[in-house]
Amino acid sequence: MSMTPLRAIPSLSDYASDIGVATQGLAFPRYAHSSAPPGESVALPSTESATPLIDARNVLLKAGFDPASFREQQIVWGDQDPFQHVNNVRYARFFESARIQWMMSIGKEWGGPAQADKMIRGQGVSLILKTMEIQFRRPVTYPDTLLIGYAPLPPSSEDDTSFQVVASAYSLGTGAFVTHSKETLVWYNYDELRKCSPPKEVADIVASRRLKAAES
Repeated sequence: MSMTPLRAIPSLSDYASDIGVATQGLAFPRYAHSSAPPGESVALPSTESATPLIDARNVLLKAGFDPASFREQQIVWGDQDPFQHVNNVRYARFFESARIQWMMSIGKEWGGPAQADKMIRGQGVSLILKTMEIQFRRPVTYPDTLLIGYAPLPPSSEDDTSFQVVASAYSLGTGAFVTHSKETLVWYNYDELRKCSPPKEVADIVASRRLKAAES
C-alpha cells in the first residue's frame, strides 16, 4: 500500500477555534492518528483505486465529521456570480442540504424512516436553525464538487434545548477546505410550537455522534 502525502489535517477543535467556537475542554485531537506536528504533511493510505472523493472522505473522517452527514454538492455554472466564483449566498443552501441529510440520519436511527420523515416535515420534535456563521476560506469555481460534513460540539451550557454544530465544505477540485460553518440548532416541538428538551432516546443519539467525533 502506498502513502499519499497530504497537508496537515486539522481536527474539529481547529475548525471550531477558527470560526469562533470556544474550544476549552474539547477532546478533539489536533492531528488524529498522526504524529506529524503542525505545519507538516500527514500521510493517508491510498490504493490504485483511490479517487478525489475517497481522499475527501478520508480527510473529513480524520477531522471528526459524522459520515452520516457527508453530502456531495455538485457545482453548476449558475452557482457562479459575475466575479467568476461560487456566490457566497449559495453556501447557506449547500450547508442546509447537508444538515437536513444529517437530521434525517438522526431521525432514522431514532425511529426509522417514518421518524426521519416527521423531522423534516415539522411534526413532533425536530430541530430548527437558530444561528449560522459562515467563514469563506477559498473561492470555488465551476466545475467542481464539494463534500460537506457535520459534527456536533460538546454542550456549552446546562441548557439542553439547543446545541452547536460545525460543518465544513471540502473541494475535490482543489483538495482543500473552502468554507466552514458554525451553527446553533434548537430542539423544537412543532405540535406545541415551542422549544423543548429532546427525548432521551434522540439526545443519546446526538451524544453518541459527538463521542465518535471526539474519538476519530
